[in-house]
Amino acid sequence: MRTAQIIITSCNRRELEIEHMRRFLRGNGHRVSDDDWSVDRSADLVFLSTCGFTQAAEDFGFETLHRINRQKAPSAEVVMCGCIPAINPRRVKNEFGGRTFTPQSYSALDGIIHATHSFHEFSRPNTVTLPVQNPLHNHSRASRAQRVPAQSLEVVGIDGLTR
Repeated sequence: MRTAQIIITSCNRRELEIEHMRRFLRGNGHRVSDDDWSVDRSADLVFLSTCGFTQAAEDFGFETLHRINRQKAPSAEVVMCGCIPAINPRRVKNEFGGRTFTPQSYSALDGIIHATHSFHEFSRPNTVTLPVQNPLHNHSRASRAQRVPAQSLEVVGIDGLTR
């Protein structure tokens, strides 16, 4: 069984899409690492979900990419997703050069993993399971290694209805 990992530097707007990715990967026979920050050296495929809203967010995404490349298993493939591939394709080509997809092209996952079941066969989730962070630690993304078991988060629409 292949192992996939999704490392997240993207904004919270991507959480439902990332949950959809997890379902898709599991539904196609992949084990999905629970850690979305520390590099899982057992992963065959590492997805880096990025944010390009600000220069600082973009730079952080590339710093994370370089950290992943230093720490991953030599045979692991890194795939960059999220907004940076659409916002700054020149930098992606110069500093990465690997496979990418954007929030508008999740169907590219079908070819990346040679899917038996397409991405669009999986229903888009309306809830996300997020880890509960230890209140004694900083709540930044960098402290995600300091976690306790997950709980469910309900998404409430602008109309006040639970989704």
